[in-house]
Amino acid sequence: MKKLKMACSLLWFGSMYDMPVLWRYTTSFVRGTTPNPLHVYSQSELTQLLLQGKSMIRLGDGEAMLMTGRDIHYQTKSLKLKNDLRRIIDNYPTSPYIVAIPVEALTGTDAYLQQNNRFRIWRLFRCFAAVRLNLSLHYADAHSFYRQEYLQALLPELLKGKHVCCVSKTSNLDSILKSYLETYADTVTFITSPDRDSYEVLPSLSEDIRVAVKQSDIPSIVLLSAGPASKVLSYQLSQDMIQCIDMGHGLEIVGRDNDYSNKI
Repeated sequence: MKKLKMACSLLWFGSMYDMPVLWRYTTSFVRGTTPNPLHVYSQSELTQLLLQGKSMIRLGDGEAMLMTGRDIHYQTKSLKLKNDLRRIIDNYPTSPYIVAIPVEALTGTDAYLQQNNRFRIWRLFRCFAAVRLNLSLHYADAHSFYRQEYLQALLPELLKGKHVCCVSKTSNLDSILKSYLETYADTVTFITSPDRDSYEVLPSLSEDIRVAVKQSDIPSIVLLSAGPASKVLSYQLSQDMIQCIDMGHGLEIVGRDNDYSNKI
């Protein structure tokens, strides 16, 4: 009964939110998926773009689910959220931001992902990317900020001389993170987001960020780890030339010894 209910929900909301992706997804259980060719910025190229003031927005399996009518465990779906996320993709060709996507999940074969127990996780995103992403554009690797080696090389340069506005849930905004950021940045502001459904308080988060940026007399950079709200906030704020870095779970390892490469 539970599986039947899930299947009915998938068909109903999937057809309402994105019928072409739903069709590709359901037929993939028969015909499989194919690797997507990608133009990917190297880490050095990504570093230079970020140092020049580009924002970065990460899109992955959770965002694909929300854009195709599924809840995720920390955010409830809505057509408004779907439209806000799709706007990030649709406006990418002329944007002040870089879109980052899970490169390995898209470029590997079905067999490779199955061998690594990742195909079930990435099947939907592979189908979504084939339909909705402009694969002639350049993308960054969404997992760059999961690698401690890259963070240690990038963040000290990125934060230098800046006011850092950090937006995340309470458990992430601890003394270890603050101490690290204060080592390299001139000033640090913490803004707390809810543990879940942060998109529902988007206007309040946006206002808090804008006030903090306006009150600073030095350039600001906004680091975000607040679920799908991070994506929409980064999109909106970047339009006003406020640099935003959507770090996702990468924020959890800043200033620490652990590494999230095993989560890729």
